[in-house]
Amino acid sequence: MSTAPQFPNETLVEIFEHAAKADLVALCVTSRLIGGLATRLLYRTIDLRSLAQLAALVDAMAPAECALCRHVRMFRLGPRVPRSQQVGNWLAALLPRFHLLAALRLHHHAPDFDESLWFGNLRLFGGIAGPTNSTSLPSFLNRHLTLRCLTLRKGLVGQPPWDSAVLHLPNLHEYIGDSSFLPSLDEASVHGVRILEVSTAGGETDWEAALARFGPLDYVGAESVRDIAATCAIVASICPRVKEVALSSRLRVAELRDVADALKGYRALRTLSCDVSSTCVGTADDLATVQTLAAACPTLRCVVGHDRVWVRRAMGWEMFDKDWSRK
Repeated sequence: MSTAPQFPNETLVEIFEHAAKADLVALCVTSRLIGGLATRLLYRTIDLRSLAQLAALVDAMAPAECALCRHVRMFRLGPRVPRSQQVGNWLAALLPRFHLLAALRLHHHAPDFDESLWFGNLRLFGGIAGPTNSTSLPSFLNRHLTLRCLTLRKGLVGQPPWDSAVLHLPNLHEYIGDSSFLPSLDEASVHGVRILEVSTAGGETDWEAALARFGPLDYVGAESVRDIAATCAIVASICPRVKEVALSSRLRVAELRDVADALKGYRALRTLSCDVSSTCVGTADDLATVQTLAAACPTLRCVVGHDRVWVRRAMGWEMFDKDWSRK
């Protein structure tokens, strides 16, 4: 690294962005210049996967004059960080200090958001709506008109959605979450959504009513649907120009001919994902099934099954094992 000072800072940052976390830690102690650049990248994304990591972060940022907070752009709590009053207190102390935060993923945590908490450039939020934040969370979201991606889940099984809360997010581009929150999005919010993925685990979804509110969608996904063929047909009737559809079901897949018939309604579908049990007959893991689906929808170029991915090439369909590391 003896030649590093000869490069502009912007070039060094570009190089350091490809370094692993451990390498960034090592770079922090090489020199004041390189250490400053590496520290900025080291704290840009904070991905905490245990309670011990969260406790260490709290200690590192405890000093009131700590400058590390200004580097944080993405803050994520993993599923292994337990919910507790202590964790809630730590979040209440940490989050207001991340003034330049752009992405906040809280997984299964449902803190009560202070009325003064605001980030000027928040683009992504992921969390749950639970009994402890059923009032403060809608207010928090509505203060962030910059939000483009929203992931929202219910905190408890059987928990009813908000009774009267309305979300006004005019720049929203992507919604991922429980279908029960869709009515909370006002017309300005749904108008710009192009990516929609919902879970119907909490009950049946009126797909026709839900999809009719949205503009042209590029991607429609649904978890735990009861009838893949029927859902495919509804999506095709309302969003015939959608480019990607992803459906998962814990039940036996519908008759292959019904799914193929539903695909005839699509005009620009490129990718179809049908994630069902691999023990089902006629799943998307089978080449004959893929060929039948492709015959019904000539624009289809990729079919994703439970364990396999089929891609159409010039010489025919080519199979790959699904990369579960990207799930």
